[in-house]
Amino acid sequence: MLTAHDRRIARLAISRFGVDPVQVRQACVELLQRRRGWANSPGPDLVEILLERRLLSARDAETLRAELDRTQVANSPAPHTAKDDGDRQALERVGPYVLLRKIGEGAMGEVYYAYDEQNQRHVAVKILAKHLQENAALVERFIREANLASRLSHPNLVRGYGTGFDEKRQARFFAMEFVDGISAQQYLDEHGRFAIEDALHVILDVAHALEYAHAHNIIHRDIKPENILITRSGVAKLTDLGLSKQIDQSSTLTDLRQGFGTPYYMPYEQAMNARDADARSDIFALGATLYHMLTGRVPFDGKNHVEILEKKEQGLYTPAHIVNSEIPEDLSAILDRMLARRPEDRFQTISEVIVALERTGLAGHYLSFADRKLALHDPVARLRARSLEEATLLDLGDNQMQIPVWFVRTSSFQGRARIRRLTTEQILAAIAAGQLGPGDEASPSPQGPFHKLSQYTRFRDALHQAALKKTAVISKTPALRPWLWWLLGAALLVACILVLLLLLL
Repeated sequence: MLTAHDRRIARLAISRFGVDPVQVRQACVELLQRRRGWANSPGPDLVEILLERRLLSARDAETLRAELDRTQVANSPAPHTAKDDGDRQALERVGPYVLLRKIGEGAMGEVYYAYDEQNQRHVAVKILAKHLQENAALVERFIREANLASRLSHPNLVRGYGTGFDEKRQARFFAMEFVDGISAQQYLDEHGRFAIEDALHVILDVAHALEYAHAHNIIHRDIKPENILITRSGVAKLTDLGLSKQIDQSSTLTDLRQGFGTPYYMPYEQAMNARDADARSDIFALGATLYHMLTGRVPFDGKNHVEILEKKEQGLYTPAHIVNSEIPEDLSAILDRMLARRPEDRFQTISEVIVALERTGLAGHYLSFADRKLALHDPVARLRARSLEEATLLDLGDNQMQIPVWFVRTSSFQGRARIRRLTTEQILAAIAAGQLGPGDEASPSPQGPFHKLSQYTRFRDALHQAALKKTAVISKTPALRPWLWWLLGAALLVACILVLLLLLL
């Protein structure tokens, strides 16, 4: 049976290096067959078999192994402890941190759950592997991530606490905030896709992190589900700033090759030349990530890197609402704009994306799979819930003009509620025709909250005009004089008597 570690290697080989999925599956079959003869040892790993089959070059294999250490999320639910590894003395301390247990491991190094005695807090410590100390590019990336994470401070960014060099180990280390949770990629692997309200909640958290980073002239350049960590209380945090750069600066990482990032998520201009990446490139990658979370598949799929790039160049992908019919068309339209081929056709700032997504009213206040007790005691989770609630409350300005679709709730004579999806123009026409009144309710989201039409300034004038029109019609009806009422009553009485006589005869 394939381990979580094996599955991650397979996923990286396909998504990162464009290896044919069929060939990866064949390599996995060979791996399982060969492991049967290694009863007392772990045997070969999938990377070795991919190398033997010439599906990866030696350089690609080294990079892939480094990718395995990109996040601090453990590959197995039971992380190794120092005692289990039989190397207690070696795992005891690095710099000022006491190492408690290993939570991640890869060719680039190891990640430990540790304790910071000086500040009395638990942290995650990433240690760069000794054999990579001479690799200038990877050392630069390691230092870059440490410096940026320590410099940037935002509740939706994994915070860095410091970096240093351990003389005993002769290795660089980087201490960061410990995130007790899972990655968005792990959730996708287990559940296939996110619920709409959960996906938007997570993406809005990441968007706020990007808004902060962009304001500090930093672009991420590698946004993907694997780099989004989700705490048990339901707060999403963006990690891995190793490929980030200042917008107006280049780096030796950029000089190494034309484009880098993850092929499924990075935009076309970044794939052709990483130096062309800007804040709008992050918007594209965020859109591709949201698309994956909503539909369970990436927008631009392909057998290899070239095929993926060709689809991106032509802008060929299936709209999200066609893949998943539960996705509203207005949300699908937002995704279309985020995934536009030309940067100038996308949202120009991440702040615009936040406004557009919040106005849909679809984001959940809390993640459905989060620990609700922890969420209610987490100030970051509570603050996000309040901000989302405020974003969906009545907007007394011109912002209601921006809502393309409303969900209108009316009641039948039997008291049954009915929800219809109407545009602003359709609602105004229904009010004018007397089909909707001030007591009927509307919301930008099918989940609510619903408010009376009279509470929305956009419809208040139309309701007032309809009421005036109704009053005018009533006032124009001529009043009958008293003697006419007597005459009408007498006529009705005579008619009733005649009917009775006819029945008796």
